[in-house]
Amino acid sequence: MRKNVYEYIPEYLRGIRELYEIADVFDYYIEEIYDAIVDGVYEKLVSYASEERISQWERLLEIAPEGTLTERRNVLKSIMRKNRKLDEETIKNMVKVITGGTVYMDFFDSTVVIRVKNAENTLGFTEAERMLKKALPAHLALSIRIFYPTWNDVKNSYGAWSDVASLSGWDELYDEVV
Repeated sequence: MRKNVYEYIPEYLRGIRELYEIADVFDYYIEEIYDAIVDGVYEKLVSYASEERISQWERLLEIAPEGTLTERRNVLKSIMRKNRKLDEETIKNMVKVITGGTVYMDFFDSTVVIRVKNAENTLGFTEAERMLKKALPAHLALSIRIFYPTWNDVKNSYGAWSDVASLSGWDELYDEVV
């Protein structure tokens, strides 16, 4: 952001060279202050924080710094969001933040089964599992998997091959089979 203090000087004083020089010095300091404010705001937001600030958060929350800076930011966002009531929506959001995929959740016996489709960050499964194991009650087991539809899934979703043949393409088939 470049502010020109000289523009705020009254018209009849603008011809004075010393005032122009003073305004130029003020411009420099105003720009420095503005940049410091923007940096300070970004450091407060986990999504934009520097590696140093992310490390401070990790030390505070006592978690090991693992992965790229983006992955570490996602883990922190997930932890900060988990203070809400732990329900299906919260669990899905935690996994979605870390993996970037569409999340489906089922509950079988005492196991929470999470399937992720179209995961952008397949390395995030380890982080997601680590975060959820801390958040879930001890009597529940956890299973997180990448979801790839199989021919059995297609067979279960469609009654006959003619139904599959009527689809516009593989993408539609993939999106429909869950």
